[in-house]
Amino acid sequence: MIRCALVLTSLLLAGCLFRTEEGQPRKPIRPFAVGNSWVYVDSGYYGGDSIRIDSTRIDVLGSRELVIGGDTRTAYLLNTWNRAAGTPGPLTTFVQDRPDGEHTLGAMRDTATFLFETLHVKHPAKRGERYITYFPDLRLEGDTWIPVLDTVEIEVGVRDTVCVMPAGTFTCNQYFGRRGGVLFARTWYAPGVGYLGADTWRMLEVNGEQRLVTFHKRLAYYVLR
Repeated sequence: MIRCALVLTSLLLAGCLFRTEEGQPRKPIRPFAVGNSWVYVDSGYYGGDSIRIDSTRIDVLGSRELVIGGDTRTAYLLNTWNRAAGTPGPLTTFVQDRPDGEHTLGAMRDTATFLFETLHVKHPAKRGERYITYFPDLRLEGDTWIPVLDTVEIEVGVRDTVCVMPAGTFTCNQYFGRRGGVLFARTWYAPGVGYLGADTWRMLEVNGEQRLVTFHKRLAYYVLR
């Protein structure tokens, strides 16, 4: 069963009751409830050769009340698991669904917490819309955790297209990511299900040579509470 969480802003809104401009009920682009989990198959390729096979697991570990700018907001704790150890990863992000899409409200690492607000995945959205988002991290310098923001421009691609993943076939939206104007990622989200996967491109040294490596991430299975 899918649960929709209550979000406390200046008004009390239920995530499952947000509506589109046409007045239709709006599904969250990624549903948040404690216990929700998504598992992905990862692989990397250059020149047709595979260089890595791995898997990623993303979990909603809990929720927390955050005070940002004098307002109290209910955020969910999103974590990418440490694949080798099988335990939660070191970085947890605070996320929230709003009428305009998924927002990131900050991050937590060890005992350090960094709060801010950015629109992460615009939904609903129109093809061609562009906006800036920030991916947070915390870096240890000496004995102090320093917040770090990765700036990315997002462009909305096609909407209501079909995505075929190991987990099934979904109606999905496409988004592009750019750093400094350079395209580096193409991602897909299915409203009501969440992040389906991505293609990303990076220049890496492989066997002593610089290669353009393509990484694929595909949703293998998921659990929604």
